[in-house]
Amino acid sequence: MAFFLPTFGQGIAPNNFIIQPYVGGPNIKTWSYNAIQLGQTTEYDGYSVNAKGFGHFGVTTELALSERIGLGIDGIYSPFERTIIDSSSNETKVFTENKLRIIARIYIHFNVENPSWDLYLSGGIGANILFTSLKRNGVNENYNAYYKGNTKFPLLNTPFPVSGRFCFGGRYYFSHYVGINFEAGIGGPPFSFGLSFRL
Repeated sequence: MAFFLPTFGQGIAPNNFIIQPYVGGPNIKTWSYNAIQLGQTTEYDGYSVNAKGFGHFGVTTELALSERIGLGIDGIYSPFERTIIDSSSNETKVFTENKLRIIARIYIHFNVENPSWDLYLSGGIGANILFTSLKRNGVNENYNAYYKGNTKFPLLNTPFPVSGRFCFGGRYYFSHYVGINFEAGIGGPPFSFGLSFRL
Protein backbone atom coordinates (compact mmCIF):
# COMPACT_ATOMS: atom_id res chain seq x y z
CA MET A 1 0.00 0.00 0.00
CA ALA A 2 1.48 3.32 -1.07
CA PHE A 3 0.92 6.72 0.50
CA PHE A 4 1.27 10.03 -1.30
CA LEU A 5 3.75 12.25 0.49
CA PRO A 6 4.01 15.80 -0.91
CA THR A 7 7.56 16.75 -1.72
CA PHE A 8 9.34 20.02 -1.27
CA GLY A 9 10.62 21.73 -4.34
CA GLN A 10 13.89 23.59 -4.40
CA GLY A 11 12.32 27.02 -3.95
CA ILE A 12 13.70 27.08 -0.42
CA ALA A 13 16.25 24.90 1.32
CA PRO A 14 18.00 25.04 4.71
CA ASN A 15 20.76 27.67 4.89
CA ASN A 16 19.62 29.51 1.78
CA PHE A 17 20.18 33.26 2.20
CA ILE A 18 17.84 35.48 0.20
CA ILE A 19 18.12 39.21 -0.56
CA GLN A 20 15.19 41.07 -2.12
CA PRO A 21 15.21 44.73 -3.21
CA TYR A 22 11.71 45.92 -4.05
CA VAL A 23 9.36 48.83 -4.69
CA GLY A 24 5.78 49.02 -3.48
CA GLY A 25 2.70 51.13 -3.35
CA PRO A 26 0.54 52.96 -2.88
CA ASN A 27 1.75 55.33 -0.18
CA ILE A 28 -1.35 55.14 2.00
CA LYS A 29 -0.58 58.34 3.92
CA THR A 30 -0.26 60.37 0.72
CA TRP A 31 -3.39 58.83 -0.73
CA SER A 32 -5.35 59.41 2.47
CA TYR A 33 -4.16 62.99 2.85
CA ASN A 34 -5.14 63.95 -0.69
CA ALA A 35 -8.28 61.84 -1.10
CA ILE A 36 -9.91 62.12 2.33
CA GLN A 37 -8.76 65.23 4.12
CA LEU A 38 -8.42 67.96 1.53
CA GLY A 39 -11.57 69.88 0.71
CA GLN A 40 -13.66 67.88 3.20
CA THR A 41 -12.81 69.47 6.55
CA THR A 42 -12.87 73.02 7.88
CA GLU A 43 -9.49 72.51 9.53
CA TYR A 44 -7.69 74.01 6.54
CA ASP A 45 -10.16 76.71 5.48
CA GLY A 46 -8.14 79.54 3.99
CA TYR A 47 -5.19 77.26 3.24
CA SER A 48 -3.97 75.44 0.17
CA VAL A 49 -2.64 72.01 1.09
CA ASN A 50 -1.17 69.15 -0.89
CA ALA A 51 0.86 66.05 -0.18
CA LYS A 52 3.28 63.94 -2.17
CA GLY A 53 5.21 60.78 -1.54
CA PHE A 54 6.01 58.06 -4.04
CA GLY A 55 5.36 54.56 -2.73
CA HIS A 56 7.83 52.52 -0.73
CA PHE A 57 11.39 51.35 -1.29
CA GLY A 58 12.73 48.35 0.57
CA VAL A 59 15.17 45.52 1.00
CA THR A 60 14.29 42.32 2.81
CA THR A 61 16.46 39.34 3.73
CA GLU A 62 15.80 35.79 4.82
CA LEU A 63 17.91 32.98 6.21
CA ALA A 64 16.14 29.64 5.76
CA LEU A 65 16.34 27.57 8.94
CA SER A 66 14.47 24.69 7.31
CA GLU A 67 12.22 24.00 4.32
CA ARG A 68 9.36 25.51 6.28
CA ILE A 69 10.78 28.30 8.48
CA GLY A 70 13.00 31.31 7.86
CA LEU A 71 14.02 34.46 9.72
CA GLY A 72 14.91 37.82 8.26
CA ILE A 73 15.00 41.61 8.41
CA ASP A 74 12.92 44.02 6.34
CA GLY A 75 13.87 47.67 5.80
CA ILE A 76 11.12 49.87 4.29
CA TYR A 77 11.57 53.55 3.40
CA SER A 78 8.49 55.71 2.72
CA PRO A 79 8.98 59.35 1.63
CA PHE A 80 6.24 61.87 2.45
CA GLU A 81 5.96 65.66 2.15
CA ARG A 82 3.07 68.04 2.70
CA THR A 83 2.91 71.70 1.76
CA ILE A 84 0.57 74.22 3.41
CA ILE A 85 0.14 77.68 1.90
CA ASP A 86 -1.71 80.39 3.82
CA SER A 87 -3.78 82.16 1.16
CA SER A 88 -4.01 85.37 3.22
CA SER A 89 -0.27 85.85 3.83
CA ASN A 90 1.26 83.52 1.19
CA GLU A 91 3.25 81.87 3.98
CA THR A 92 4.43 78.46 2.83
CA LYS A 93 5.28 75.62 5.20
CA VAL A 94 6.77 72.40 3.81
CA PHE A 95 6.70 69.47 6.26
CA THR A 96 8.89 66.47 5.43
CA GLU A 97 7.98 63.26 7.28
CA ASN A 98 10.00 60.40 5.80
CA LYS A 99 9.53 57.04 7.50
CA LEU A 100 11.89 54.07 7.91
CA ARG A 101 10.61 50.74 9.22
CA ILE A 102 13.08 48.07 10.35
CA ILE A 103 11.15 44.86 10.98
CA ALA A 104 12.29 41.43 12.17
CA ARG A 105 10.26 38.85 10.24
CA ILE A 106 9.47 35.15 10.36
CA TYR A 107 8.64 33.27 7.16
CA ILE A 108 6.41 30.19 6.98
CA HIS A 109 6.77 28.43 3.62
CA PHE A 110 4.14 26.37 1.85
CA ASN A 111 4.86 22.86 0.61
CA VAL A 112 5.18 23.15 -3.17
CA GLU A 113 6.40 20.66 -5.73
CA ASN A 114 7.50 23.09 -8.44
CA PRO A 115 11.16 23.94 -7.78
CA SER A 116 10.79 27.35 -9.39
CA TRP A 117 8.20 28.58 -6.88
CA ASP A 118 8.42 29.58 -3.23
CA LEU A 119 5.19 30.70 -1.53
CA TYR A 120 5.05 31.95 2.05
CA LEU A 121 3.27 33.81 4.83
CA SER A 122 5.33 36.29 6.80
CA GLY A 123 4.89 38.53 9.80
CA GLY A 124 7.01 40.57 12.15
CA ILE A 125 7.49 43.56 14.39
CA GLY A 126 10.11 46.28 14.62
CA ALA A 127 10.98 49.96 14.81
CA ASN A 128 9.17 52.85 13.14
CA ILE A 129 11.61 55.76 12.67
CA LEU A 130 10.48 59.17 11.42
CA PHE A 131 12.82 61.74 9.84
CA THR A 132 11.17 65.16 10.04
CA SER A 133 11.97 68.66 8.92
CA LEU A 134 10.16 71.92 8.25
CA LYS A 135 10.87 74.81 5.92
CA ARG A 136 8.83 77.98 6.38
CA ASN A 137 9.17 80.27 3.38
CA GLY A 138 12.31 78.34 2.46
CA VAL A 139 13.96 78.71 5.88
CA ASN A 140 14.53 75.76 8.22
CA GLU A 141 12.34 75.88 11.32
CA ASN A 142 11.60 73.68 14.37
CA TYR A 143 9.27 70.94 13.10
CA ASN A 144 7.76 70.23 16.53
CA ALA A 145 6.86 73.88 17.08
CA TYR A 146 4.51 73.82 14.08
CA TYR A 147 3.30 70.21 14.03
CA LYS A 148 -0.44 69.88 14.63
CA GLY A 149 -2.12 66.52 15.19
CA ASN A 150 -5.19 65.51 13.21
CA THR A 151 -8.13 64.47 15.41
CA LYS A 152 -10.43 63.58 12.50
CA PHE A 153 -8.01 61.32 10.62
CA PRO A 154 -5.49 59.79 13.07
CA LEU A 155 -3.83 57.93 10.18
CA LEU A 156 -2.27 61.23 9.18
CA ASN A 157 -0.61 61.82 12.55
CA THR A 158 2.97 61.04 13.51
CA PRO A 159 3.15 57.23 13.77
CA PHE A 160 3.94 55.10 16.81
CA PRO A 161 7.61 54.15 17.26
CA VAL A 162 6.67 50.47 16.74
CA SER A 163 5.73 48.97 13.38
CA GLY A 164 4.54 45.57 12.20
CA ARG A 165 3.92 43.71 8.97
CA PHE A 166 1.84 40.70 7.92
CA CYS A 167 1.86 39.53 4.32
CA PHE A 168 1.53 36.76 1.77
CA GLY A 169 4.37 36.48 -0.73
CA GLY A 170 5.80 34.47 -3.55
CA ARG A 171 9.04 34.05 -5.44
CA TYR A 172 9.56 32.67 -8.91
CA TYR A 173 13.13 31.75 -9.84
CA PHE A 174 14.40 31.85 -13.42
CA SER A 175 17.61 30.19 -12.30
CA HIS A 176 18.97 28.83 -9.05
CA TYR A 177 20.17 32.32 -8.05
CA VAL A 178 17.84 34.94 -9.59
CA GLY A 179 14.08 35.41 -9.56
CA ILE A 180 11.25 37.85 -8.98
CA ASN A 181 9.22 38.48 -5.83
CA PHE A 182 5.77 39.81 -5.00
CA GLU A 183 4.00 40.50 -1.70
CA ALA A 184 0.57 41.69 -0.58
CA GLY A 185 0.03 42.72 3.02
CA ILE A 186 -0.49 45.33 5.70
CA GLY A 187 2.15 47.39 7.50
CA GLY A 188 4.34 48.79 4.75
CA PRO A 189 3.34 48.62 1.09
CA PRO A 190 -0.01 46.94 0.35
CA PHE A 191 1.60 45.56 -2.83
CA SER A 192 5.26 45.20 -3.71
CA PHE A 193 7.36 43.73 -6.52
CA GLY A 194 11.09 43.17 -6.77
CA LEU A 195 14.00 40.86 -7.46
CA SER A 196 15.03 37.86 -5.42
CA PHE A 197 18.65 36.71 -5.13
CA ARG A 198 19.12 33.27 -3.60
CA LEU A 199 22.63 32.58 -2.28
